[in-house]
Amino acid sequence: MHSEFSAFRSAEFYNKFSDDQISSLIENTRRRRFFALIIDLAIFALGVFVLSFLGTDIHNIAYQNYELHTVIYLITSNPLNLLFFLLPFIYYGYTLGSKEQATPGMQAVGLKAFRNDGKPINFSYAISFMVFSASIFSIGTIFFPLLLCPLISNYKRTLHDVILGTAVVNSSAYGDFEEDKLGKQNA
Repeated sequence: MHSEFSAFRSAEFYNKFSDDQISSLIENTRRRRFFALIIDLAIFALGVFVLSFLGTDIHNIAYQNYELHTVIYLITSNPLNLLFFLLPFIYYGYTLGSKEQATPGMQAVGLKAFRNDGKPINFSYAISFMVFSASIFSIGTIFFPLLLCPLISNYKRTLHDVILGTAVVNSSAYGDFEEDKLGKQNA
């Protein structure tokens, strides 16, 4: 029996789902992922604004030393400046690597991320997810076809999902299937 989702089932995570269940798991994920990204970028922009507001006084003092005005000096003159570089790692590491397996934007639109091997996403895997997604998005601005991967993929997976072996699914559909599975085990 050759299924439409046979390639998708190569990961053990999806072996427990039927074709209909997989279909509902990935329904509307492209649109939801886009809105989740917008929400996450808004949260990230708010964090950058707060950090820049907190660091304004020390940053102005650093501008008075024109001969030492370099990127390295600005980073070392104010520890908050270092947080600008660490903020994306902290944000993705602690949100996507949490027990919810989703960033706040993904939670708001009802998405959840999973590894194909069935293991939970941990802090370092979440950082890898962020680095690959940012890299592919940056390269995709030059090589636009890289950004079209979710449009041509039958499984609505982005290129960084394919590279890292992750899938983003509807959390409500996944929760329903897990409840059904638990109910059958208890019966």
